[in-house]
Amino acid sequence: MGKLREAIINSIPEKLRLGIAIGIGLFIAFIGFSSAGIVTAGIPGATPVQLNAKAFSQLPLYLALVGFILAATLYALRVTGSFLISIVVISIVSAALGYIRPESFLITKMPLMTSIVGSIPSSFYLYFTLFGLGFPIAFSLFIVDFFDGVGTITGLSIKANLVKDGKIINIDRALISDSLASIIAPFVGTSTTVVYIESSTGIETGGRTGLTALTTALMLLISIPFAPLIASIPSFATAGVLIMVGLLFLSMAPDLKLSNDLSELIPAFLAIISIPFTYSITTGIGLAVITYIALKVLLGRYREVTWGMWLVAALFIVYFALVATMGI
Repeated sequence: MGKLREAIINSIPEKLRLGIAIGIGLFIAFIGFSSAGIVTAGIPGATPVQLNAKAFSQLPLYLALVGFILAATLYALRVTGSFLISIVVISIVSAALGYIRPESFLITKMPLMTSIVGSIPSSFYLYFTLFGLGFPIAFSLFIVDFFDGVGTITGLSIKANLVKDGKIINIDRALISDSLASIIAPFVGTSTTVVYIESSTGIETGGRTGLTALTTALMLLISIPFAPLIASIPSFATAGVLIMVGLLFLSMAPDLKLSNDLSELIPAFLAIISIPFTYSITTGIGLAVITYIALKVLLGRYREVTWGMWLVAALFIVYFALVATMGI
């Protein structure tokens, strides 16, 4: 599976990769706006998203804005750890204002009550018994997990300047780590562990090597007993940093140069707008890939389409068909 994912990632055209990366940046920024309370769900049948006017009468919005200004200022001054400093400062202020409850600071023992180890026999029995019913759902979840990972790794690699001659450097190592984490996670009682777009904050502070990832992993392991404290950090404390990270992803936009080859530019633009607007990396990639192939075929340039792109398009056609028929 790792080699297949590597082949698929390398088969994605450069402009489409850039579109995916920029789209992820806008997605991150949109999450930041939502976490800050600036935007909210719109009125059905009118506006899909709207300004959250009520938030302007509440303190968390202003704390989020202060966090954004602080992160932006420190980053402009090239202060190491500027994003982390912003989160810590806003969290401390939030605690002083009562937005973090004192009991959240208690150290806890993390039980493994949700591990699948004790229910493996029954789980396999149910899997094979209900295969016909569960396969469409499992396939849809597979597509989401697969291409969320592909899109995220692509975007983060471009941002970290880890692309050489059109290929991501040491992509096989990243994919193996991602796959192993997904497999091991259920056995220790957690949800599927995959690469996260929030990793972009580490990249922006200079993280590039495996040592950075190893240090982060060790710190996360040490932090397990302090999970209640970490979970108590309000979303508005990180909102400003997410907005900043989204902004910084736009630095790749100049590489997406306008040209006469609209068969490359249009799918890239579709990825940029559909990832944040559909709130789904997978959906954005799917729409962009299908559009890319459709344009190439209609323009008589189907020979430019790699086998990997044909495979991805076929998978997405099945995925969208399942979404339409089953409402997954």
